[in-house]
Amino acid sequence: MSGDRTFGVDKGYRVVPYSRPGYGASTPAPGRTVAGAADLAAGMASLFPEVDAAELAGAYGAENMAHMHHALAPGEEGWLGDFQALTTPWGFDLGGVTVPVEL
Repeated sequence: MSGDRTFGVDKGYRVVPYSRPGYGASTPAPGRTVAGAADLAAGMASLFPEVDAAELAGAYGAENMAHMHHALAPGEEGWLGDFQALTTPWGFDLGGVTVPVEL
């Protein structure tokens, strides 16, 4: 599964990663400015519904980005495995859950 960047596409999932220039798999951008990175982030926000973009622009988005960066540093195999596990039968009847659950 490692490297399969099409996983979940058939279900409508899309992953929009962002790395600052020169970090991760991103190419360097000599002469870049902080404002330029902000412009890129604002442009990427247009890819999301308004309510999601607003949430990602706040503290949740910053915290989530830090966690995802750390979690995916060794590769995406575990993350893709989670995606697969969450989008296939879970091994029990969800209708049998009788207490509040937050996912």
